[in-house]
Amino acid sequence: RPIYFVLGNHDCYGGTIGSARRLADNLSQNHPQIWYLPSCDPVRLSASTGLIGHGGWGDAQLGDFWNSQVRLTDFQRIGELLAAAHNRGLLLDLLTALGRDAGRFLGSQLRQALFEYDRVIVLTHVPPFAEASWHRGKPSGEDWLPFFACASTGIALRKVMEEYPDKRTTVLCGHTHSPGHCEVLPNLFV
Repeated sequence: RPIYFVLGNHDCYGGTIGSARRLADNLSQNHPQIWYLPSCDPVRLSASTGLIGHGGWGDAQLGDFWNSQVRLTDFQRIGELLAAAHNRGLLLDLLTALGRDAGRFLGSQLRQALFEYDRVIVLTHVPPFAEASWHRGKPSGEDWLPFFACASTGIALRKVMEEYPDKRTTVLCGHTHSPGHCEVLPNLFV
């Protein structure tokens, strides 16, 4: 059976985000049943359902980045973040750029998929909304949200789905290691 995947932050440990993405892309190109979603067009699951995805990244746009005392292991184990971890301004710029790239990509992919499908499943590692970022059954706190949600992705998804009220999108995400669900719009479920 085909395998469809996106990357999460732990996939970049011991290297860089760029190298992990290149490795995933290479794996997808060399194995016909393995699909790294950011490297392909929307996938047809059925006549009415498509699949898109991008791992996303906590983009520091939600919560209280400047006052957060959270220091993720990511800052010690991922090359790009290690280089910026000691300068909050550089770290903010990097996280924001990673989030914006994910948001642009998913917004574009979602529009393309909704042209053909009535329902789209979106795979992402990082939750796209604060309401979808849970830890141990509770919403993530202001100090964790900068790293556990991607506002840029949420903005892009919401905007597209407001333009397509007769279509439906389900977002499947992880990163916070806690189950939960929320209805962001009548046609946008996480």
